[in-house]
Amino acid sequence: MNQLRLVSDPYLNSVKKCHAKSSSCFHYPRGLLSLSLRNPARVRANCKLFADGIDVAGAEVDVSPVTIRGAPEKFSNDDGGNIWVDGGYRHAFSESRFVQPIASDPLRDPWELAADFEGYEVAQEDHGAVAPVIVGDKKLLYVSTFIDPDNENGEYSAVQFIEVEGDGSPGYEWPDAPPSLEENMVISHAGDEEVVAFDQHIFYDEQEDRLWMTWGGNVIFVSELDPETGKLLEPKPNPEVVIHPRGLHHRVADRDEEGDRWTSDNGLIEGPTIYKHEGYWYLFASYGSLANNYTIRKGRSKQPAGPYLDKNNVPLTQYDPQKDRFGSSFILGDDGDQVVSGHAHLWEEDGQFYAGYDYRTHKARDEQEDREARDILGIREMHWVRGWPTIWTPITVSFDADDDPDAVGKKSGLL
Repeated sequence: MNQLRLVSDPYLNSVKKCHAKSSSCFHYPRGLLSLSLRNPARVRANCKLFADGIDVAGAEVDVSPVTIRGAPEKFSNDDGGNIWVDGGYRHAFSESRFVQPIASDPLRDPWELAADFEGYEVAQEDHGAVAPVIVGDKKLLYVSTFIDPDNENGEYSAVQFIEVEGDGSPGYEWPDAPPSLEENMVISHAGDEEVVAFDQHIFYDEQEDRLWMTWGGNVIFVSELDPETGKLLEPKPNPEVVIHPRGLHHRVADRDEEGDRWTSDNGLIEGPTIYKHEGYWYLFASYGSLANNYTIRKGRSKQPAGPYLDKNNVPLTQYDPQKDRFGSSFILGDDGDQVVSGHAHLWEEDGQFYAGYDYRTHKARDEQEDREARDILGIREMHWVRGWPTIWTPITVSFDADDDPDAVGKKSGLL
């Protein structure tokens, strides 16, 4: 039997041809449609394989984004779908905390509000984005603090961590209070908005026993941490990042404030994460306004500290005058009734990869509506195509050459 596997991709806008007797990989451009799609109705992709203009096989697949059921339908999930697997459960950490048995389907089965949610709330009270990581036998939850520049004391941002106790089946023991100002401090910054020490994400490279943190707003950085202490690999008495020596923090992504092909206003770039897969490091970040035009972009590098390049080999820190934009490649934007997606987080279970994120059901029309909007947990299956991650739905079209011998050897295509 000859099988043709299709994976939608927002960068390809034509159908390739092959011979019916061979197996090939095709890409259906659903991603292009998703940029303008606003209809929450279910969407189905219908693909046909033809030879000399005659249909020989076809497939139809629901390609609509999935609504995560249970507690995520009621409780806010600001700052991403940050998930680790522990004690026979999936644990999601954000503004809320959800759990689900590992035997359940993460997309289609319901999640519950964690029984230890009240303790979790107390332990990270008044903190923003969270980032969970398991390093050997240590379980750490990194948290960020941000004080708006309109505050009388000026802007202040910082990253700290909380030590998590328990086996995760399905709850944990949390500290009785959030970390004090100096406790488990990793980095901080005060005084201006050029560097923002928040929106951290942590990746532990088990093979190399190295710990990495990506962080930032306006500019994205990657810094190496010590797996033993959870702090910077070269700890400094003062966590203020602007006084640290060159080379401790690696600048890996920048943005064009006037916007680009996907976002009319790139005033911010934030919510970064990195992930290692088959010799490459992948950087994801949220570009634009979380209220109106967030999109998730990506780049990849041979080294965790960069440089990260997009699919056209443009560095994410470099403005390309010919393309009139900074480097970045699209991975997720508005899709049906899931809009302004951001704060991606990747994880893997038995060879299947997932991307967690947050989204809203509508865009804010003013500041008041932005403050009242609820962020929702989103999860997609993620696939690897030609060395790049994609969340678009794979579609397989199969036919048996014995059933249609006249198609063998003729030019074929997909429609």
